[in-house]
Amino acid sequence: MKIAKSIITALACLAVLSVAASAKAEVSHRDPLTASGVKGGLVVCIGCDDPRLLVEFGRAGPYLVQGLDTDTRKVEAAKKFIQSEGVYGKVAADLFGGKNLPYVDNLVNLLVVLNPRCAFPSDEVDRI
Repeated sequence: MKIAKSIITALACLAVLSVAASAKAEVSHRDPLTASGVKGGLVVCIGCDDPRLLVEFGRAGPYLVQGLDTDTRKVEAAKKFIQSEGVYGKVAADLFGGKNLPYVDNLVNLLVVLNPRCAFPSDEVDRI
């Protein structure tokens, strides 16, 4: 239940960030981390559209960050960027099929959906 609350908080925060960005306001992408209350652990980002965001999350604190995407080109571009920033290992990007999240039960501390086109069943959110 605590994880579900963190996910909902992060999604709500991203919605606010999207509105703020469209209004050309300067808002830090770290807000989902702050708003969730998660102090460390595994942060999974669905979508690798902006690898700078993955790197920023990794540098924000004691987090391991993994970006997942269904688009091979986005994953490869994210990997190159992450490596160029010298944080590969703490931050990673991987391909996934879009249906099942590649984690054992209750492993993920925070799930941030950056790309809603990478749909997966809601019971996967509860499981991880």
